[in-house]
Amino acid sequence: MGRRGDHSYDELSKMIIEAAYELMEKEGYTNISTRKIAAQIGYTVGTLYNIYKNLDDIFVHINARTIEKLHFTLNKALDHSKAKESVRALAHAYIQFSKDNFNLWSMLFEYRFPPEHVMPKWYMEKINSLYLIVGKSISQIAPRMDEAQLKSVIMVLWAGIHGICALSIKGKLDRAGSESAQALVENFIDNYMRGLGLIQ
Repeated sequence: MGRRGDHSYDELSKMIIEAAYELMEKEGYTNISTRKIAAQIGYTVGTLYNIYKNLDDIFVHINARTIEKLHFTLNKALDHSKAKESVRALAHAYIQFSKDNFNLWSMLFEYRFPPEHVMPKWYMEKINSLYLIVGKSISQIAPRMDEAQLKSVIMVLWAGIHGICALSIKGKLDRAGSESAQALVENFIDNYMRGLGLIQ
């Protein structure tokens, strides 16, 4: 069992998040506790509360790492696609990410923080960075689109893609039809963008 003097504050902070992140990947957020995290790093629960306010505070940092991982995945898909194929590429990458990182994805989009928990500004900036990737894709296709319309298009696309992904990952697509998540996403994207005159 490690003693409180074994590591600095910064070292403990990183150890806690690293351990919590690994547990989250393996077990999901419903099975995570401060006791498990503390045992993982060989410290007491009290030590965790000296570094982080509560479990929700730790969850914010886990989500931040997941967002960074998703950001990298989406940017990579965008960089390797042509302009007119970029939204499809992002959608496919997002669906694959949710399958490859189910527990982290579930934590990011399904866990509900209590109303009194105020999200830090740096965290909200990370969330916004995901929308900006979709915006970058749309801007490649329609560089003259005004800011208000661009924001609306981003939100519709994000909501639609995420909704199909959520149905797929939970095995509920049989209620929406027999098509795969990829086929449904492409159908949605093509019809929506065609309606806006962005593609033929």
